Amino acid sequence: MLRLGIVSGDWIHPSKTGEPTPRWGGSGWARLGQYVGHLPFEVSVGTLTWYHNRFVVVSIDNEIHEVDVIYMQRLMHEGLTHHVPMAIANGQKIINDLDDWYWA
Repeated sequence: MLRLGIVSGDWIHPSKTGEPTPRWGGSGWARLGQYVGHLPFEVSVGTLTWYHNRFVVVSIDNEIHEVDVIYMQRLMHEGLTHHVPMAIANGQKIINDLDDWYWA
């Protein structure tokens, strides 16, 4: 089963209820949160971390989740240009919200 990690520069709420919460914020809920409960694969929500030579998602309760695809919401750090090749080298894919990737 495909494992999707949804990450942000901030902790975002891991709730899969599909209801908006203050932790998601309007943009996060509109772009991601409302769909999470309806996706046909395993979804982890949290912060992106490099762990044992692979990117993982660390949830708000500090659980480590192995992921195959990483969807970034408004992660705008210049290091992202290095993260994409690192993920690809480890068989992972990174998708970034291009509306907010100002350095692209």
